Amino acid sequence: MNKTTRFKPLLDEKVIESLERREKERLLTVLDQQLKKMSLNSKRNKSDAKSKNGENLADVSKDFYKKWLKALIEADVDQEIARQLIEDLEKVIGKYSIVDKNGVEDDIVRAALINQISKLLEPAYVDKDACDGTQCLVFIGPPGVGKTTTLAKLATRFKLLESKNVALVTVYTYRYGAADQLKIYGSTIGVPVDVVMTPAELRQSVERHADKDYILIDTVGRSSKNTGQVLELKGFLESIAGNKQIYLVMSATTKDRDLLRIIKDFQIANYTGCIFTKLDETETLGSMLNIVLRTGVPLRYCTDGQVIPDDIIEIKPRNLAEMILRGV
Repeated sequence: MNKTTRFKPLLDEKVIESLERREKERLLTVLDQQLKKMSLNSKRNKSDAKSKNGENLADVSKDFYKKWLKALIEADVDQEIARQLIEDLEKVIGKYSIVDKNGVEDDIVRAALINQISKLLEPAYVDKDACDGTQCLVFIGPPGVGKTTTLAKLATRFKLLESKNVALVTVYTYRYGAADQLKIYGSTIGVPVDVVMTPAELRQSVERHADKDYILIDTVGRSSKNTGQVLELKGFLESIAGNKQIYLVMSATTKDRDLLRIIKDFQIANYTGCIFTKLDETETLGSMLNIVLRTGVPLRYCTDGQVIPDDIIEIKPRNLAEMILRGV
């Protein structure tokens, strides 16, 4: 029986508060303020750190770090997270004294930032519970984010590429046509599909497929603002016994403020992981980093297109860091 999810943010309260107000602040007007807070240690650099051509490190540090701080924030990384990353970057670069009058090669900075971000993310990816037996993967979230298509991608991958025994279940309450869509997917890849309308039926369906490797459960999209619908969803989820992973599916095109509201409103459903869809429809991915650090809940998969099963990526700390910095 799964224990209630306990959200353990990976950031302190100061950073969390910054995430809450991020949408209200203007990017360019805060850059100088953030730079003042950075521990650049200019006085120390003036006395004991010289670049190869004799110029003082502090003379180039300000513009160099300002450029990277701005780049991170423009990638939608929260201001406080970006500042923390740049402070740590300065320590790494200063340790090896590799700054010259031109700053540091971008590839070196990017590699250092990838390592830093990976370390920040690692605590969220520590699996504490064993995953023996049938795994139930449940997909929840707002309407229109691509839950059913994401489920189909994973089901196809498990069945055809990994030769796993799979069953599909759809919680059919009021969204007409959703059950038919999943039946088509099931028929295409040759897996059974159950349609359930009550928590009791869902429990019976899961018990019936206890011999499967994976049971993938689709749910109707629910607005996070509608507490009644989310509570109804919780009732369905609590009827599932055994090992279950509840994935909150969100669109990467959603504004940070709305993402924060969604993750808060769905917390009562005790989700254990997140999935971001529609990466191909946005240019910046910093919000994904913000959300993981805000909740301590891992991002498990991302999708970047409609092709089944190709356009889905399993996420680990390092490849998430690489994705966030790809466009920086």
